[in-house]
Amino acid sequence: MLKNISQKLLQEVKALGPQQIIARLGGDEFGILVSQTSLPKARLIAESLREAVEKFLFIWEGKRYSIGVSIGLVEIYPYHQNVEQLLAMADAACYMAKDQGRNRVHVFIESDKDLQFRQLEMQWVTTIKEALTNDQFFLVFQHIAPNQGQEQNFHYEILLRLINSNGNLCSPGQFLPAAERYNLMPNIDRWVIKNYFAWLGKHPEHLEKLGCASINLSPQSIGQKEFSAFLVNLFEENKVPPHKVCFEITESMAIT
Repeated sequence: MLKNISQKLLQEVKALGPQQIIARLGGDEFGILVSQTSLPKARLIAESLREAVEKFLFIWEGKRYSIGVSIGLVEIYPYHQNVEQLLAMADAACYMAKDQGRNRVHVFIESDKDLQFRQLEMQWVTTIKEALTNDQFFLVFQHIAPNQGQEQNFHYEILLRLINSNGNLCSPGQFLPAAERYNLMPNIDRWVIKNYFAWLGKHPEHLEKLGCASINLSPQSIGQKEFSAFLVNLFEENKVPPHKVCFEITESMAIT
């Protein structure tokens, strides 16, 4: 389907003239650079591309499938700093098109608060990916204790923090919403479990006294078929008794 659609888009862009460029950015995302064109004309071009995709019928194994496309449109100005900024703006506009019902064109407007919020989320996506690559996350724990009596073993919840490239401490409330929206939670969950289990494996005396450690899990992780195998492997590799770990999800996640 992607091959057929890309050929269709290529034909449409070539028909616009030799100065126009189309490229596949990854997955099912494409970028089109339209030069020497005003915003109103670019909007018409975007609408024509949307209609071309909408009219395109994909046939597979005797079945016909209709396809839609969400398009984010950004006007390039001299003060735009770099390509990354423009791509983030286009991506934000594209997600706004999706949020508003899909199969439509949304133009990026600097004063649009929703778009500014989405841009901020996109910046967090970059920060999260850097943190995963460069080990900028770290773990802390919060004691869980009865209000009467005293527990002999350790009982706590594992919490996640992030140090960004500027050396600033970031709380989960700042970066987790973006991670959830852009499907990065499985990567974060795996980082947390892998690093905590590795730490337990290196501290057998602590593991001996551990009663229960609670770790939050995203439904995105639970929904992955290979996630259970990943967990089992870590339990065995680090010799962590499974009854000493409690995985938690929120009520809203459970409903999802």
